[in-house]
Amino acid sequence: MYPHLHVTESISLPTYLVVMSLVYCGALLWVVRRAQRLEVDRTRALDIALILMIGGFIGARLFHVVWEMPDFYLARPLDLFKVWQGGFVFYGGALTAFVSAAWWLKRQGENWRRWADFYAPVVAISYGLGRLGCFFNGCCYGAACDLPWSVAGRHPTPLYATGWELITGALLLWAESRRDQMPWVRVPGHLFMIWVLAHATGRFIMEQFRADDRGLMPLGLSIASWISLILVILVVVDIRRQRSKISPS
Repeated sequence: MYPHLHVTESISLPTYLVVMSLVYCGALLWVVRRAQRLEVDRTRALDIALILMIGGFIGARLFHVVWEMPDFYLARPLDLFKVWQGGFVFYGGALTAFVSAAWWLKRQGENWRRWADFYAPVVAISYGLGRLGCFFNGCCYGAACDLPWSVAGRHPTPLYATGWELITGALLLWAESRRDQMPWVRVPGHLFMIWVLAHATGRFIMEQFRADDRGLMPLGLSIASWISLILVILVVVDIRRQRSKISPS
């Protein structure tokens, strides 16, 4: 693994932080380009991006602190602020980011589902690239295996997530480009729901190959596995509820 990038003999940068910073910057540039191409309010798109980033950052950090390592941070409270060392939980960040953005959009009189569709490919591909930071940092590691593609004798689970999300993002963009031929894509929120379904499915699969100790819940599943299952159920219910809005093209 490469947890640090050595600029000089005495100066090094956390690889995780560098990767995440580059991903955030790239995502912002993409948001601007997408807003121009899809002819949506660029200022509003950037406002939402800021809310997503702040809400996601806070939620991801707090979920890690409260759920994964509370005893560690109770003993070392100042380490809570050492975010460059990693320690974030995606589902925690996703929840707070979604709630924050949806609340703000409702106050602005906006349809959160339309904006969720706008951000779905951005989130998918950004998440996939962000997992490279986990890979280089050596966290989120997989169980031992002797497969040809193993890394240090373990499943490279962050790379599994990267591949899954990049493919998902590409499929979302493909579906979006064929909106006229795909009635279900025109229903606000469906593109986002498809991403949630794909992400939750991929995350559940990936969790079965992970080995880092984050505590197990009923049936021996991690909390991420349970959240993934709940999300799949919620998405299926939502899509069925919205199905009546799909009209033939």
